[in-house]
Amino acid sequence: MREMFVYAVDPIDSGWKWLSTVEEVAAKIAANDASVRALFMDDFKDATALALRAGWQGDFREAPRVWWLPASMGFEHGFAWKQDQKGMTFVVSPVALPWLKPYG
Repeated sequence: MREMFVYAVDPIDSGWKWLSTVEEVAAKIAANDASVRALFMDDFKDATALALRAGWQGDFREAPRVWWLPASMGFEHGFAWKQDQKGMTFVVSPVALPWLKPYG
């Protein structure tokens, strides 16, 4: 498991339509390399496991989304989703996001 940072933030209510879903990204990756798709899905599985430990209740209000940050040799992906209870938003990132308060 690679290092990831988990954030539980107040509801984010706009901008979701601009982000691709995990399934959409996985399908694009699979079209090029099934083994890379497996690694991507492992990252998502790890992200959800970490979020469960951070208070996520295990449900999705809408499909979970993928977002991207530039890195030295390409782009790093992170994940975001909302749970139904109070619309709490969970953000899981491969790098620290100092403007968000870490959960816990």
